[in-house]
Amino acid sequence: MKFQFLLLFFIFILSFTTCKKDEADSLLLFITPPELHLTGNSNQIISFVIDASSESRLERVYVNYKDLRSSTKTIFDTLLLSKTFSYVFEYKIPSFSDSSNIITLTFTAIDNDGNLLQSAREIRVSGTKYLLETAGHTLFSATSGKQDAYNLESLVALYSETADSVNQHIKDASLDSINGNTLSRKWISPSNAKFVLFNGFDYANATYSLLSNAYEAGVKQDFVDNIKEQDIILSKIGTNYIAIRIMNVYDLDSTTNDRYIFNIKQ
Repeated sequence: MKFQFLLLFFIFILSFTTCKKDEADSLLLFITPPELHLTGNSNQIISFVIDASSESRLERVYVNYKDLRSSTKTIFDTLLLSKTFSYVFEYKIPSFSDSSNIITLTFTAIDNDGNLLQSAREIRVSGTKYLLETAGHTLFSATSGKQDAYNLESLVALYSETADSVNQHIKDASLDSINGNTLSRKWISPSNAKFVLFNGFDYANATYSLLSNAYEAGVKQDFVDNIKEQDIILSKIGTNYIAIRIMNVYDLDSTTNDRYIFNIKQ
């Protein structure tokens, strides 16, 4: 008798557990990308695909946000009357200045039976790295007898005839036989640096990520010519990205003071 009682009790518990499990299994939630730990940069957009379903009826799907400096807040919320839900959630990472941060996004689905499922994604964010600008750099014509080359790392003007070519990141390409008393308005690089002419680049609000992305996506040339005021020239020295804005171009009657005046952000 005691054995029969225990057997019945065990069957009851097993049936109850199975029932609860079946209820929970009736609600499904899938988030793409499936990786639990992601990385990103300030202002980057990450697309999440939310797929939820319930055998009864979905009631609500929402997304909560939390980072290391703020409390939890809901950034997406929708009430539902259907058994399935599919949505592309475009999430833009906030700007965190110069410091890094960790964001947790928690995706939650609730059905009409009160079942709840959650799936979280952690995003490690690199802070926005703003660039330092220096102004008033001068590069003279190669026919002026003055400093006609420039080192973009040390920010020092050089004489191309005496400086090591590896230190000459930019050099004016003027030649007496070709240009006469006219400034060539052309730069070359004895150190084999590359140039990207990108006048659409947002120089005023440039960040490291914007600059690096613009340079890597641009058409790289061994020279840049037809240089004029307000041109923006991008380059890369080693692992360092550089943006140059041409402020003035002086092409006078004599080549003695023909020169470029430019600002640099890096």
